[in-house]
Order: sequence, then C-alpha cells, then structure tokens
Amino acid sequence: MKVLFLMRNVGYIRNFDGALHAVLDAGHAVEFAIELDKRSPNERPAYERLDEILADRDGATKTDVRKPKRGDADAAALDEVRAVRDYLRYLDPAFGQSADLKARARRRIRSRWAGLLDRAESSAVRRRLLDRILAFLEGGAPVRADLLEWLRERAPDLLCVTPLVALGSGQAEYLRAARALGIPTALCVASWDNLTNKGLIHGEPDGVVVWNEAQKREAVALHGQPAEAVYVTGAHSYDHWFDWQPSRPRAEFLREAGLDPERPYLLYLCSSPFIAPSEIDFLEAWLEAVRSADDSALREACVLIRPHPQNPQPWERLERFLDGTVAVFPQAGDNPVGRRGREIFYDSLHGSALVVGINTSALIEAGILGKAVYTVRHPDHAERQEGTVHFHLLQEVEGGLLTLAPDFPTHLAHLAEALRDPAAGAVKARRFVKGFVRPMGLESASAPLFAAALETVQAAGPRRVPDRAVARLAWRLLSRPLRWFAHREKSAAALARAEGGTDEAA
Repeated sequence: MKVLFLMRNVGYIRNFDGALHAVLDAGHAVEFAIELDKRSPNERPAYERLDEILADRDGATKTDVRKPKRGDADAAALDEVRAVRDYLRYLDPAFGQSADLKARARRRIRSRWAGLLDRAESSAVRRRLLDRILAFLEGGAPVRADLLEWLRERAPDLLCVTPLVALGSGQAEYLRAARALGIPTALCVASWDNLTNKGLIHGEPDGVVVWNEAQKREAVALHGQPAEAVYVTGAHSYDHWFDWQPSRPRAEFLREAGLDPERPYLLYLCSSPFIAPSEIDFLEAWLEAVRSADDSALREACVLIRPHPQNPQPWERLERFLDGTVAVFPQAGDNPVGRRGREIFYDSLHGSALVVGINTSALIEAGILGKAVYTVRHPDHAERQEGTVHFHLLQEVEGGLLTLAPDFPTHLAHLAEALRDPAAGAVKARRFVKGFVRPMGLESASAPLFAAALETVQAAGPRRVPDRAVARLAWRLLSRPLRWFAHREKSAAALARAEGGTDEAA
C-alpha cells in the first residue's frame, strides 16, 4: 500500500513519527507532502527529523504540493463558505463558554458574509438553517483540476491528511479530489484538542483515526462523522515515552539547568500563544505565591520553567527569582522532535516532584510518567481553560488527571500535599492514561494499531455519500453571489467586526 500523507506543516512530524514508522514497518510506502513548506527556525528540528526518516527508511519519500491559483474566484468563495461554517459551530451551546475560540474564528471573516452573520447569531434556527445551506453548497463546489492531476501522478492507495480542521486549511480540497478519483481517505487527528478548538471536518474522509472514546464522541457529535468510520487507536504520539529512560543522572541534568540537585523541583510547563499569550504575567504571580507559601517544603523547593517553543516571553522579568532556585530551561524553548530534544524534555519530567501548567498537551505527557498535575483558575486564562472543551477532558476522563484549584491558597495547599505524598498523584495519572492515552491497554502500543486502522480504511474503500448532482447545479447557479459574498472587505466596520482573540498557533 502506498500512503500519501499530507501535513499542514512539518511540525506534525512530532505527532506522527512513531505511527508512520509503524506503517513503514508493516511494509507500506509513505510519501510526505507538506502543505505549508517553510523553513522557519522553530521548525528546524522537525525538518531534521523528516530528513532522517527520508534518509534511513526504505519506502519513505517526499513530494511537493499544488498551490491554488491566485485569483481563483471559486476557490475564494469556497474558502469563505468554510470559514463561515467554522464560525457558526462556535454559536452552538456546546461552545457557550468559548468566547475566545469564537472570536478567533470570526476574525477570519472579513468578507461580506460578516454582515449576514450578525443576524444568524441572534437565532439558533437561522444559524442551523444557514449552516445546512452552506454545507449543501460546499458539497457541490467544483473539484480543482490541478489536484486531480497531482493525485493521478502520485497514484496513492490511501490519502491521509492532518490536521484538516485548522482554520484556513485547504486540505479538504485534497479529500474531494481523492473522492472524485475513488481514492480512500483518512483524517488522522493530530492531538487531543483538534476536534474541539479548531474548525469543522470538511471534505468527508472515509475514516477518522482518533486517540480514544472521548475523541470518537467528539467526531460523531460535533462533526457529524458516522461512528463506524471512526477508529480508536490510542495516542501513538506518546508511545515512545512508555519505554524511555533518563539520558543522565538527575543531578547532572539539574546542574546544566542551573538548579540545586539536592532539592525537589516543581516543573512548570508553558502553554501555546493562543492559550497564554502573556504567560509571563501569570508566572510572576505564581512564583510570588510559591515563594511566600506557608509550607516550608514548598516555599524552598526549586522551580524549573520549560518555555513553549512557539511562545517566547520576556524572561528577564523573572530576574529577581533567578537566584539558583528558579530556572528557565531551555530558555529559547525546544520542540522535542529529535532525540536530543526528547532527552531534555523527558529528563525535565522524570526528575520533577510534580507538574504545573495552564492548559497544554505536555500535561498529558507528565501523566504518562506518573506525575501529579496541577493548575489554578485564573481570570486571565479562564476562557482558555474551562472555556475550552478539551480542557475538561483532563478533569473528567477516568476521574481526571488535572487537579484544578479555584484560587492560589487552595493551589498552594495542593502542591504542598503533593510534595508530601507523590504516590497519590501517580495512581490518578495511571488511571487517566489508561483511559485517554492507551484505551486498548497500557501494554498495547498505539502505533501498530494506527497502521492497522489505515489498512482497514484502505481495504474498505470510499464510503457511500449522497449524490451531489443537485448540489453541483446549485453551486453553478449561485456561484456569482457566492463570489460576491466572498469579497474581502477592508472597511473600518469590517475590521472592527473581525477584532478579538489572538492568532492560532501553527
């Protein structure tokens, strides 16, 4: 089987490294295609890892993608239809607390659709009707001829895409072209939050590969995917951590990080720029609270802050804390893709007494190592904690991994108790990991199950979908007004409507 694997950017290598090795181990070929192929410094480790795979593994190749032609009016109209539908989903009661997510989706709509949306927002009936009309029209849009040609040249047995749901992604067009050619397709969900904090699933994949039952429910309830087409495999992204070992003694690691190896340390894991754009503000308040705690063990513990690789902060503001008991390491951030990056990340987790963060996938990785995981409700981050659907998974699956405190005094009490009794956190973490990370069993690696799921999707072939003849006719009849609506407005009113939130991290 030849798998054509389309990634939005090369950073997704981290999410699918082990899974794609399992596909190659099963004797299949994998051809990588990167939708946004730009070599930024932040992506260097991922490109290095991709180059290693291409050099070391038989059957692994890379190809270029096809960019849409500039000035393609149909493509612009279709892109705006999808943007509107992505926004409409955040008007659903399920996202009632997600004002920041709603604002982020709305910001993309600076076209003439924005005025119509003001009316749709005020009525659930109008919202649902508009979404159904746009979904119908989306299915009738013309398939890009250049993508048909590209797929014929590649001749894959299966097209996989990730993450598909990113706002503004063009990956749905590849799925539609593959369907036109009878090529089976699979959406490979990249991370724990993808089905709840981004856009809709567009393009009707033949299979959706997810981590766990919670994500399966999201795919069905929030994206309308048929349950029989959703495959639960476990979190293959984290398989390697179950067998990983520290690269060096704890004392040696801490000396490099700049901390006293004789003391326990709290590991603070920073979050993405969308979740915590000004995380330094919270860190200052949090460190002040820890350093003034009543409990002497907590007050005197070291703190290791691990920056998020996409969210640089003005670390000089913490200078007064950097007295040998607090360190920022690695200060420039690091994406744990290659071996060295993973060693530093694992050593940071392994030697810690407990873990704290606002809302980041690294908290799940801490759970795999049996670490107790904590956070505190804070007004600066409430909408990006409890206002996001995926955050609640950390609290709810199998009793939850994350202990959330309503205020700093309660949070400090949690941390002090964890320092006295780390075993309690380990039990809680193991229960969560069994339900969320390895639902097929703690001893069952997820990557081989991922490879088997792709084989099943390919063998089943394209699933039956409704005939699109009427939708295609409707698109042709309405193409002129759809293009008019898609015209990008630059007026002050349009820009004002679009304001709010922050840009999504890549």
